Amino acid sequence: NSTYHLDLNKEIKAEPLPKGYYFDQYLLSTTKNFYGRIQVVLLSGSEMECLEGIRKIKEKGGRIIMQTPESSMVPFSLRWMIQEGIVDINADPLKIAEHILLDVR
Repeated sequence: NSTYHLDLNKEIKAEPLPKGYYFDQYLLSTTKNFYGRIQVVLLSGSEMECLEGIRKIKEKGGRIIMQTPESSMVPFSLRWMIQEGIVDINADPLKIAEHILLDVR
């Protein structure tokens, strides 16, 4: 017979998740649940500190299409992905649809 006490005044500190964590987890689950070639289109340069999902898609033969950093609102993550060598196509936003369709045909 045990007794438990809950101290509501005790502060619980959790480490913040890296930016883009949930999107990265989504990409990882995509590689586990879908077969065939996966295309990822990155727009507007949302901040991402996790690249495991993107790398896994590349590893499985997928393709990463990205908006040019110069045309995005937050270019840092996009530039980082280019430096990491994981981007297949770096295109003007108006041309991205053409690149998607080229792969589908």
